[in-house]
Amino acid sequence: MRTLLLLEDDVFLAQAISETLCELGVTCSKFSNVRAIEKRLRGAEPDALVVDLAIPLNGSKLVTNEEARSGFHAGQSVLRYAKQHWPSAAMALITGRPCDDVRRWCASNSIEYFIKPVERSTLERFLGFRSTRAFVVHGRNTVALRMVKSVLEALRIEPVVLMECASLGRTVIEKCEEVSSSCDCAIVIVSPDDVGRLAGTHKNSELFRTRQNVLFELGYFYGALGRRSGLVVLVEYGDVEIPSDLGGVIRIDGKVTKAKLRQTLAAELAPVLRRQTCPESTIQSTEHGEPQFQNAAVATLPK
Repeated sequence: MRTLLLLEDDVFLAQAISETLCELGVTCSKFSNVRAIEKRLRGAEPDALVVDLAIPLNGSKLVTNEEARSGFHAGQSVLRYAKQHWPSAAMALITGRPCDDVRRWCASNSIEYFIKPVERSTLERFLGFRSTRAFVVHGRNTVALRMVKSVLEALRIEPVVLMECASLGRTVIEKCEEVSSSCDCAIVIVSPDDVGRLAGTHKNSELFRTRQNVLFELGYFYGALGRRSGLVVLVEYGDVEIPSDLGGVIRIDGKVTKAKLRQTLAAELAPVLRRQTCPESTIQSTEHGEPQFQNAAVATLPK
């Protein structure tokens, strides 16, 4: 049975995560402060370690108050210590206050970065029970859609396209909410499918725009996954007017070779690719019409 250590001072969140792990067949040991986990950090290596960023020291000698920034970054110090002693364990940092510097530090140290609350699907992917899933938002450029899906499959990421999933009596927004809730990231294909201009201006001022549903779903994932999570990626095909409010979302050029696009997406999605359930065969559909990988096996980031 797999073992996971959880360092989290929020009693309710820790209990919720623990119960989910129990359902998955994972033994979870909970700790509410750094001092409580000190002795265990010197013991046998677990399968996984999940640590809250802002965790109380409670008099711990393992981490200094200065290093932990008065406790606000104590979890980062704990993970730094654990990485030296447990090189093979999967590690994740969780926080309710996104921080770009910490996210980049996690990415550079092969540590996953989760924003609270932590969903069951996130834990399943983190522990290797399923493949990484990417919700693919697209407009009318079917060539771009095929290219992005092909690249994701080459990276052993399961592409999820809403129109390819059965409705099962759900409205479009219900279907979107339910299907997207099991996805780890969003790839938004932005292509010049529409034109638009300010009312009262000359027709010559028209600019290319992406489809309205693409902007809506981009905004949806912008809020659901968090702009600072690095899990929402725009793949641009052509010169398209983008609302200035979305300037902070990662944008990459899609009009490159397949090899280059694969390399770029692999770099951007590295945090969710480090430990995943990787497919060894083609994608098939479940009885509900939603894609899944068959014959999955645990693997690391593809070369």
